[in-house]
Order: sequence, then structure tokens, then C-alpha cells
Amino acid sequence: MMIRRALSVAVTAAIVTVPVAWAGTNGHGPGSWHVTGVAAGDGLNVRMGPGTDYPVIDEFAPDARGLELITCVPFYPPRHDKKMSDAQLRALPPPWCLMRDTNMDSIGWVAQRFITADNAAPALPDTLGQSNEADSLMLLSNRFMDGYETLDTLQVLDQIIATLEPVNEQSSPFLPTARIRPMTMAVLALEAAEGVRDRVRYRITYGIEQFPDLASRVPYPVSFIQVDRFSMGSAIRQDALDSYGDEHVGPPEAFDVGPHVSWRLVTRPVQGATSDIIAAGRTELSDAQAQDMRCLKSPCLSTGINIDGAAPWSVEEERPLNGEPVPFQFARAGLLTPAAAIDQLALESNLREMGRFRESPALPDPFLEAVIEIDLAQDSVLDAGMRRGGMKDDSVAAIWRRLIGIPMGENAQTPTVYRAEAYECQRGPKLPPDGGLCP
Repeated sequence: MMIRRALSVAVTAAIVTVPVAWAGTNGHGPGSWHVTGVAAGDGLNVRMGPGTDYPVIDEFAPDARGLELITCVPFYPPRHDKKMSDAQLRALPPPWCLMRDTNMDSIGWVAQRFITADNAAPALPDTLGQSNEADSLMLLSNRFMDGYETLDTLQVLDQIIATLEPVNEQSSPFLPTARIRPMTMAVLALEAAEGVRDRVRYRITYGIEQFPDLASRVPYPVSFIQVDRFSMGSAIRQDALDSYGDEHVGPPEAFDVGPHVSWRLVTRPVQGATSDIIAAGRTELSDAQAQDMRCLKSPCLSTGINIDGAAPWSVEEERPLNGEPVPFQFARAGLLTPAAAIDQLALESNLREMGRFRESPALPDPFLEAVIEIDLAQDSVLDAGMRRGGMKDDSVAAIWRRLIGIPMGENAQTPTVYRAEAYECQRGPKLPPDGGLCP
């Protein structure tokens, strides 16, 4: 990555000209450190430079201790620290650190999130059987990834960045992913790795756990997101075969037939990044597994439009899209992209205060489910619906929101969208007709 290579050049010069004891003026330096958050039987990759685009040259054991920290990037002396605003400091890229063991047998760059100082602040009560916050958070993330292939989070981030605009401008210290929201990040991760497909249905579930920060003692939100993408080509082709016969139906490739996939991401806000990826995992769903899954009450492999019958929606009204600039692709083939659709739905809901602080952090129950359907109707259309529960309201149990996108006209600058809503009530009719209000 160009940003990380530029930082590497700068910090290499600093290491050559500055005594090692002073090299860590941005809060780091030689001392005793240990590896944390790496599963037993695994190892911490040691790389030639600060980023996943550099080759792995060594490995630290998951329980390695007594490591010495030489320096970290982003690198800045104290005088520059005073010139930077809080926003600039928070938005710096995730740090990498140059580490060595006491015997000088191994030396290289590691992601800072996997190392902890031996003299760090004491942990909160050891409710998860781990010695500090990072270990506890990693244990919880590993539980969420059960049954999924664990992925390299920095490689996932690099794949996302490669799809964004602008892509890693050398003149800017800010990563283009810094302001991307958790659910949007998860959809981007899936598409960056799996590619884009037509005739698909996305299902997104989202939960938040407030996690204790050992330094500030102020809880921060950790997001747990699952994104399932169902390839509907096979089901739609089978419907056509049943209706019209083999001689009138094209081959599977004409229906963009592909696998059903599921991704999970754990993210947290850190250093200006809204959704720093802590853990990522991927699995492929069999047809039998997909058949058993529900998307807003209906079977996920149903070839009908599930969202339309999910709630008694209000009258659909054409409303403008939020004009907030985003670094990812906003429209494709005249329609909103899945990432843009979930981003628009999330913008209408304040999710920051969700989740609850518990002294023993646990996997949260999802309070939000969203479904996005693309090209499942006769005409090209994107239909997205979201149910947001956990309202903590004595009247409203859940809010339903819907966004329908139709292809842009010839002279249109943005896709045309229609919106509708519905309310789920704590008392009286569970779902009032025509999007009516709760008593």
C-alpha cells in the first residue's frame, strides 16, 4: 500500500539517525512487550515492512514475551504531536511496530493490535479467563467466528481499500475507510472478496456489545455483523424450467448462478476509524443450510419479493438520498449498490447507543436485520428493508424502514428511490395497517 510504503521510508530514516532509546517519541520505545490476541497453535506474522503487502519473514509465538519495541508508524516527534488536531490524530492509519526479541534472532514489523506492554494498566476483573482487555475481546471475537474460516483482517482491509475511490492517495494520511460504518464495511468486504453478482438477496444482522476500555474506563461499542449473500440464479432458473421447459430456458451461466456465502466481521471505533476490523471470517452455505434460513420472516431462497410482504408498509414516497460523500461505489447498473443501500438505511437510525455494558462482555443478540434484494422482480429493481428492534420505548417495539431503487433515467445524476416505513408496537395491534403509529 502506498501510504504504508511512504511511512516506512520516513521511519527508516528516523531509525538511522536517532538513537534507539529515543526512537519511540510517539509513545513507544524499547521495553518488555508480549504477543496478545493470537490463538494457541497460531503465530503472529513478522513482516518486512509495515503492511500486509510486505512479505512474511518470521513469526512470533502466540505466547511470546520479552519483546522489545523499536518504533511504530505513523511516526511523529513530540513537537509535531502538538501541531496535530484531535481529529487528525484519531484518523491516522492503524499502527505497525518494529519489534525484536531479546536474542535479536527475530526482528520485523507486526500489527500493533497484537502486542501489549508488560507494564500496561491492570485489567478489569478476569471474567473471561483472560489477562487483559485485548485477550478478552479476541476471545469473544473468536467465539463469534466459530464455524467460519478465520481471515487476515489487514488483508480484508486492503481488499476493501483497493475497491475504493480515492485509492490511497500519497498526499493524505487518512485511509478512505475511516468513516465507513460497520454494516457497510461488512458488505464491502464480502463484495471485494467474492465479486459482484446479479439476482441476489443479502441478509444482514447486527448486534453491539459495549466493551470496557482499560485506559479511559469508558465503554466503547464493538459491532458484530453477519452478512449472508444468497445466489438466487439457480432458484429462478428452476422456476423458469418448471414453467417453460428446457428448450426455452438458458444455461446456468445466463442466470449468474453462484455459491451462497456468509461473512462475519467484528469491528470497533479506534484512532478515527469508525469500523476498525478486529476479526473477519467466511464460510460457504450449502443449499440445505440456505433453505432453512429466514430473511425478514420469509425463506431466504424464495424467488418472490420477501420485503413487500414483511410489514404493512406506509405509502411509498419518492425522497432524496442522503448527500453525504462516500468513498465506495454508490451506483451500479443504474441502481444503488448493496453497500449504498445499507448505508442509507443505517443513516436513518441512531445505532451508537445500542448495546449494554456488562462487566462480563458476551456475544450480543442482534437487534437489527436488513434484507436487500437485487433484480428479483421482472424489472430491474433494488428493494431493501430493515427491522430495527431494541427501541427501549414503552410504545414502539421496532421500526421498519424500506428503500426501493429503480434505474436512473437518461439524464438523472443519482438513482431514484422511494421510501416507506412501518411500526411494530408494544401494545395494541402488533403491526398497525399502512404504516400507522403505535398507541
